[in-house]
Amino acid sequence: MKKKTIKTIILITFLSIVLCSQTLSVKAYNETSAVRKLMDKNELTYGGIALTYDEFDADYYYLNNPDVASVLGNNKDALYMHYLNYGYAEGRKYRLDQKGLSKIYFDTATYAATYPDLAAAYGNNSSALLNHYLTSGYAEGRSAFFTSPQRAAENQICNIYKQITNESMTDSEKVKAVHDWLCKNLSYGYASQNPKDSYYLTGAILNNKAVCQGYADAFAYFMFVAGIKCDTISGTADGGSHAWNKVLVDGIWYYIDVTWDDPIGNVNPGGIVASYDYYLTTDPTFGGDHIKEGRFKINWQN
Repeated sequence: MKKKTIKTIILITFLSIVLCSQTLSVKAYNETSAVRKLMDKNELTYGGIALTYDEFDADYYYLNNPDVASVLGNNKDALYMHYLNYGYAEGRKYRLDQKGLSKIYFDTATYAATYPDLAAAYGNNSSALLNHYLTSGYAEGRSAFFTSPQRAAENQICNIYKQITNESMTDSEKVKAVHDWLCKNLSYGYASQNPKDSYYLTGAILNNKAVCQGYADAFAYFMFVAGIKCDTISGTADGGSHAWNKVLVDGIWYYIDVTWDDPIGNVNPGGIVASYDYYLTTDPTFGGDHIKEGRFKINWQN
């Protein structure tokens, strides 16, 4: 037997032992071109998990699952396939949890400076400060701070969601609470300093000003926090480019357009803060004035 062949067998045996020694099932995948194309088209579903390739945050999954990372590295294709085949069943998170927290962006220095008791107890120990927020600070109502506007907006949504909903509410009631909050607190238009933000939840939440895509982006993230399946639709309405959402409530997909349910000027002279003309309908055209063209890849879906 040639030396090269012997070396190959030894290498394969060694890799098999390393992989099998992991405490959790970890499997690397070399994606075929066919599967790769399905990923690019957001059509890949495994085991009934409707998670698109764009929605999967590979960096988050890599940083928060070191056992998987040690075998697969920061390879998005392999990490994505691991989540679909193993991670979902094991209860792993594929992006920010419902506290809106990311280890990458959590600003421990500001957290400690804001709360002297924590600074006295933990000093500048980043891990201890982060752990405090996770285990105690969030429940105590302490504020979290982030080095990214995106993460700050996501965290603010989580805090708002906690204020406007409760565990006894049905999914339908949670959807209404979010719909009404957005209609009451957002106004349509562009932010003066960063107009581009108005297309995303950063503008909607941090500036309270957004265009249709910003409304839809914010609504979708609220639904993510609520654990309710939601998608963002792109198309036209009355002939102009537009964005809205569809949401799964009690096993039925409904369409909702928060932008068009928001009266101009937020509170009109009649005191109406939200209408329900474009609220939870199974008609994808809302009576004929909306035409669906596709699905937005929105800002927080990495």
